[in-house]
Amino acid sequence: MQARMTLLQQPNGWMMTNESGIMPMEFNVLIDPDKIAEKTAGGLYKPQDTADREKHQQTKGTIVALSPLAFNADIYPTDAPKPQPGQRVAIALHAGAFIKGADGKEYRMVKDKDITALIDGGM
Repeated sequence: MQARMTLLQQPNGWMMTNESGIMPMEFNVLIDPDKIAEKTAGGLYKPQDTADREKHQQTKGTIVALSPLAFNADIYPTDAPKPQPGQRVAIALHAGAFIKGADGKEYRMVKDKDITALIDGGM
C-alpha cells in the first residue's frame, strides 16, 4: 500500500499534502520507507523475522512531512536547498522509529541529520 500523498500546484511551486495525520516536531522528518519484497527471488514467502529485519534495514524512502525546525540548525548551510516533501532520500541504517499513521500505513520518523542524501535528483 502506497502512502496517500497528493501533489498540489501552488503559486510558488508544488506542495505535497500529508494524509498520515502525523506532524513531526523539533528536528524530525516523516519518511514513507520503500516497500520491501514479501517473496524471495525464487517466489517463496520470507519468514516474518526476515521481513522485520529488512524493514529495519531499509535505507530509502520518500519525505512525507518535516517539522519547521528541520534543516534549520546553525550547521546547515543557508544557501543549500533543503529537502522537501515528495523528495526521495537515503537515510542512515537503523535510524529513527516506526509509527503508524491515521491512514493505517507505517512510517519512519527520523532526525534531519539522519537523512544522508537525495536520490534520483530528489524526485
